Amino acid sequence: MERLQNGYLFPEVNIYAQRNPHARLIRLGIGDTTEPIPDIITSAMAKQALALSTAECYKGYGPEQGNRELKRAIAETFYQDKQVKENEIFVSDGAQCDISRIQMLLDSSLSIAVQDPTFPVITFKYILSFDLKISNLKKNA
Repeated sequence: MERLQNGYLFPEVNIYAQRNPHARLIRLGIGDTTEPIPDIITSAMAKQALALSTAECYKGYGPEQGNRELKRAIAETFYQDKQVKENEIFVSDGAQCDISRIQMLLDSSLSIAVQDPTFPVITFKYILSFDLKISNLKKNA
């Protein structure tokens, strides 16, 4: 359990803030939002949710690799100049879930590299699943 405690960023930030009460910190922690969701987003979400209550608009589960319209919009908006096509885009429920799914395919005896800093839960998953040994690799100056 001690291996899970070392390097957890949030307690370290809290200790720093307590020792330096006049420090101005920009908090990027989990759940520390500072602004409301823009009306254009909440209105569109409400409209789509309401549409699901009708037989004409109910769609059930979407495609497992993402909604085609969403993938097309992503390709056109962000990747048009790079010639990325909609069928090359994968929409999922988040990087953490995807990393966990990939991890299930790996042998627990493998050596892996994890950047630092990183999201602590990812490192902890690797510690528990791969008997991760922490090494500090520094760029040569």
